Amino acid sequence: MRILKSHPLLKLVNSYLIDASQPSNISYLWNFGSLLAVCLIIQIITGVTLAMHYSPNVLEAFNSIEHIMRDVNNGWLVRYLHSNTASAFFFLVYLHIGRGIYYGSYRSPRTLVWAIGTVILIVMMAINKWPNLLLISQVKDKNITMYTTNKQSSSIIEQRPDLPFNKPRTKAIHRIGPHHTDVLSIIICGMLGDWWSDKIKGQHLDSVRFSIEQGVKNSAYIHHINILLYELGYCSNITPKLVVKSESQSDKRSDTSLTRYNYRLTTYSFKNLF
Repeated sequence: MRILKSHPLLKLVNSYLIDASQPSNISYLWNFGSLLAVCLIIQIITGVTLAMHYSPNVLEAFNSIEHIMRDVNNGWLVRYLHSNTASAFFFLVYLHIGRGIYYGSYRSPRTLVWAIGTVILIVMMAINKWPNLLLISQVKDKNITMYTTNKQSSSIIEQRPDLPFNKPRTKAIHRIGPHHTDVLSIIICGMLGDWWSDKIKGQHLDSVRFSIEQGVKNSAYIHHINILLYELGYCSNITPKLVVKSESQSDKRSDTSLTRYNYRLTTYSFKNLF
């Protein structure tokens, strides 16, 4: 018992947990504060875990959630635990406030504790509204950036009409270089892996186009490549095409068919890449 009174840290813990005066009408309603601390710890742990697998991109957010739910070990449990704990946190906050008002926790000598709790509540409400304000500012900045980029791109095309640009009706013979070095690196390295080329017959000259097909597990990779090629004017769609693959599986007892989904990316046809 002496060490609880003499040690600097243990003395502080003893004065708060053991020697601190408690109200005579204390009950289980005083557990809301500790339950909020448990919810906060769960939110931090599950939030960090989900952030390791979540992609906050408009084109990849849904696929990353599917990846968490289907591919990550116990990912569904972590996601549901995070969302339900957030709801429970707000529910317990209002119960905690109501208990404090009912029992007069704002009176002396707990006035300072009540003031600190009020500040925490205001900060929590401000943080809850802050992402919406931040999103509005990001949308405004994005619109300005897109306008500036489109204006610069149009001026570049007017100066260099021979550069490839995003027009599906353009003939392959008119899509000529100089090609972007990143695109050439992607095509050359891709042909050593999962990419393939298709020869397109023409009236006078033949052309070639490149394609790649990946499963939904590699959706982040193929979406990233698709956006890069789209921005540089090498494909027509900003998102890859979702294709359905049906494979028949014969068994002695029953015949079943397996259905899987893939993403397919196809570039424009180019004459000078033939």
